[in-house]
Amino acid sequence: IDDAASNQHSCARRSTKMKRTIPCGSLFDVPIHVHVVLPVYCLLTALPSLLVGNVYLFCTVLVLNGPVLFLTVLVHEMGHALMATRLGGVVDSILLWPLGGLAYVGGVTSAKDDLLVTLAGPITHIPMGLLWWLALKMHVFFFSKMLQYIAAQAIYMNFLLFAFNLLLPVFPMDGGRLLVNVLMTLGMQPETTAKTSCVIGGAFLAGMGGYGVILLMREDHWGVMWIMIAAWLGMQLMEIWRAVQEGRIEEHPSFNYRETDTLDSYFEESSGDAEGGLAKNFLRADPN
Repeated sequence: IDDAASNQHSCARRSTKMKRTIPCGSLFDVPIHVHVVLPVYCLLTALPSLLVGNVYLFCTVLVLNGPVLFLTVLVHEMGHALMATRLGGVVDSILLWPLGGLAYVGGVTSAKDDLLVTLAGPITHIPMGLLWWLALKMHVFFFSKMLQYIAAQAIYMNFLLFAFNLLLPVFPMDGGRLLVNVLMTLGMQPETTAKTSCVIGGAFLAGMGGYGVILLMREDHWGVMWIMIAAWLGMQLMEIWRAVQEGRIEEHPSFNYRETDTLDSYFEESSGDAEGGLAKNFLRADPN
């Protein structure tokens, strides 16, 4: 494919990717987009409280799953983006959607650098959690019981996201990327690394899916979320496993770092849907 055709294909894919999103400006020159389903999700999670007449709980849940979660995930993704830029990489955009955040990052040319980029996201939850804790300790929200409760929940939210992203070794979650980065840094071959990642990740996803089913059997609606996250992550692992079977795993940037890689090459070679190729963009997924 010649460069002109590739670039046109790249732009078309990026246009399609952002078609069902709402542009929300940019931060440090990184475009921010919100998927149209995210506001609907926030409303749906709070609606049951309103239906039973609990306006107080409705407002609380709406604020927690709206602006608080939005800003928390955005700061996390900006951690990835700013570290990538500092190490010479490039950032196309950040997308916030119901299952968390996606940072489209490219140009990171070593497993060690990608390890730093990966860690830069979850680490942001430490200062964010501390800020909420200080706000409580200094009685910043003394005038509102609701805001005090929201601050306490925000501390728990940051702790949960920190642990969930780092300790879940499923690609492309941060924990999965850390596993890949460490194995590659230790000298493991790309194919072996990918297989190891898929086996370990698959075992954890089976547990997640089973836990979701148990929650549903107990009539807990959060079971749907666990199953959705497990299903989406499972599709990402299937794409990697398919690439291993077809001998294409070294085309993936996380298993073959090249000095010549640029952001456009990640997108223009990205044809993991209709054309059957392996997605080349550094997709960082951080479910909320």
